[in-house]
Amino acid sequence: MSSLRRFLVVTALVWGGSSTVFAAPGLGPRRVMQWEPLAALPAHAFSGTIRIKFQDGTLPVLTGTTFHDGARVLLDLADRPTGLELLAAGPWWDGDRGFLEKLRGLAMDRCRCDVADLRTYAELRVRGPWGAVQAWLARLNAGKDVEVAYPVARLMRRPADLPPTTASYVEGQTYLGPAPDGLGVSVLRALPGGDGAGVEITDMEVDWTADHEDLDGCAGSQIPGVGTIEPNLPYQDYAAHGTAVLSMLLGRDNGFGVTGFAPAAGCHYAPEYTTERGTDAPRALLKTMQSGLMDAGDVFLMESQTAGPGYNETTGEGLIPTEWEPGVYDTVRTMVAVGVVVVAAAGNGYANLDDPKYGTAFNRSVADSGAIIVGAAVPPGVGGYPARSRLDFSNYGSRVDVQGWGIYVVSAGYGDLWSGGGDIRQYYSQEFAGTSSASPMVAGAAALLQAVQQAGGGAPIPPTEVRDAFTRTGTAQGGNTAEHIGPQPDLAAAADAVVVCGNTRRDRTEVCDDGNATAGDGCSADCRSDEKCGNRVVDAVRTEACDDGNTVDGDGCSADCRSNETCGNGTVDPAVGEVCDDGNTSAGDGCAADCRSDETCGNGVVDDAADEQCDDGNTDDWDGCNRKCRKLPPGVPPGCTGATPWAPALLVLLRARRRRSPGRP
Repeated sequence: MSSLRRFLVVTALVWGGSSTVFAAPGLGPRRVMQWEPLAALPAHAFSGTIRIKFQDGTLPVLTGTTFHDGARVLLDLADRPTGLELLAAGPWWDGDRGFLEKLRGLAMDRCRCDVADLRTYAELRVRGPWGAVQAWLARLNAGKDVEVAYPVARLMRRPADLPPTTASYVEGQTYLGPAPDGLGVSVLRALPGGDGAGVEITDMEVDWTADHEDLDGCAGSQIPGVGTIEPNLPYQDYAAHGTAVLSMLLGRDNGFGVTGFAPAAGCHYAPEYTTERGTDAPRALLKTMQSGLMDAGDVFLMESQTAGPGYNETTGEGLIPTEWEPGVYDTVRTMVAVGVVVVAAAGNGYANLDDPKYGTAFNRSVADSGAIIVGAAVPPGVGGYPARSRLDFSNYGSRVDVQGWGIYVVSAGYGDLWSGGGDIRQYYSQEFAGTSSASPMVAGAAALLQAVQQAGGGAPIPPTEVRDAFTRTGTAQGGNTAEHIGPQPDLAAAADAVVVCGNTRRDRTEVCDDGNATAGDGCSADCRSDEKCGNRVVDAVRTEACDDGNTVDGDGCSADCRSNETCGNGTVDPAVGEVCDDGNTSAGDGCAADCRSDETCGNGVVDDAADEQCDDGNTDDWDGCNRKCRKLPPGVPPGCTGATPWAPALLVLLRARRRRSPGRP
């Protein structure tokens, strides 16, 4: 779908009313926010921003230093600890709140679930001692009108064909191959949609070389309204990283460089860090939805991580998934409810996400955002390590859904494989790593799965079903499975698994789905036929004997599909010259062996089996073929039929009398 059409579709849905076309079955409960674990952010990781979510049902407005809802005071900002300076305050969303209201309505209608009212978020910029910040957080969270108030982490560090002619490095992209070593991209390539066409992908991180030679169509595709990309960040930490990710997702199939999972998909990117607002991942998510460039069936990749309790800036320990932040969690859940597949890196923090210090934030049974969380694993054939086993830096736990390769990944960017004479638009790498390299594999696989589904005539697959298909059908984790990072997706198996007759959604290879597996109700038991004559499917429940794709007689299948128009099938087919059909091809039983005669005298057909000598189409005597379809005896003159046994004698007598008449010569 073109960007303009997507804009019109999303605008119509968001502003024109609700729709239940796409749902998010399997989306678990909404998270209950726990402020204490969030407030355990190390002081050195604090960005200076506090975000507050007021209770749903309020509509906070700031007047002076007071947030209020109508006449009711929600929060007085003047009541804060000594030494804590308030630099700025206001609603978090600086756009039209009506958009957020309509988006929430659409999300809840589609998923039949609870999502947060994003209009209730506010933002404070403060300066002062960390102890004063924590004291105020405790005071804020004690307020009855505040759902949660938390510190926002600053930007985290990243883990680590133009002339001259660039070689093709596709041979090194063995992760595109079939399972168990690869994710099965090569299997889906041969199917309609196997290049990702029709699906839009957005990558959220910090910077990109969007005019890289292998990213045709990506330059200038930043999501509008997010903000300005920070121009002074180190290339190797940020732009190289974003370029590597985009190339894994969208590297064009052009004979040089690398080829992405979905080379024909639409390319977009949204910075989580801007010069205007600093770190603001929720804004990047929402601006993407507001742009109208994405809708159900599209894919959003969160290439980010944030600081959790115990974060160590030197080692990176304690870096965790970005949905730890309540604003990110609430926005992701809204996007998933609308039908967008959200994929997120598990993070490179060496952490067990089931650790009690994280509270229930990563317990999907009580706090499901709907995102697909991706861990990093060992590729096959690496130095004696079990394939698909967890790499030590990768976060793990029950919330991690699936895995991808976490080392030795061939991509664009960095320049260690090819540096193109120093032109960063020709940089390629064979050492991209981390959950950063793992997560675009899964995002690309999700995009390809959606593209194949939709190119085959199916409806977009709900994000939770994509997640379920990957976890149910993937290649099992190796090594210590107690450190859970899940299986590696197997696209071939997942593509088959999502085709489920009776789920009310028309899937690839289906022509209908009425929510059951019963035949005779207008949709066949296997959902492959709408049970109409002329659809090329023989529907026994309609007593069809054939179906040649039309409703025309005389071509070997009757207009009602009840006969194959052959003699002996028990159906009289006038279009092929039949006048009878008694279910066999035997003569002499009242229907000829070719079904073209009912073996009665006078039908114009000489039936040897009925001992006919002639048949002139009537049962009249005296016309050369008598009423029993017998020919005239020898010597009978024309005009006489010999219909009676005494006729010849009578003729002889009459001739004799004429010879004796007087006056005759």
